[in-house]
Amino acid sequence: MLTAGAFIWLALSVSGHIEGEFGLRDLISMIMSVPTTIGLVCYAYDRIMLPSAFWPPFAKMLTLWTAFEIVDTTWALLSLSPAAFARSKLAAVVVLYPVLLAFAYFGWLGVWRYAHAVKRQSAPAN
Repeated sequence: MLTAGAFIWLALSVSGHIEGEFGLRDLISMIMSVPTTIGLVCYAYDRIMLPSAFWPPFAKMLTLWTAFEIVDTTWALLSLSPAAFARSKLAAVVVLYPVLLAFAYFGWLGVWRYAHAVKRQSAPAN
């Protein structure tokens, strides 16, 4: 998600619609991306890393953050007038937005499944 978000940010900053500053939202995204990447890799290779109690709350936080990012990015794109873009830049944004949605969905889904798998493994068997 961070990669796709960076591409959209780059497209918007090149077009001059946003400043190239590093803000709190960018910092939170980068912080969230580290455990997200760890969770995706651990899910792919069926490994447990970090305490198992970390993953279920993190998956819920990631759900909220992903929803916020999608809504905020959608709002930012809808608030821009098409006349402000050159055709090539508008085409780049139109192509990159579905990529952002795909990365967001699969990143969230992998971490969510990993959190549930870790939770099941750490639960005592009856």
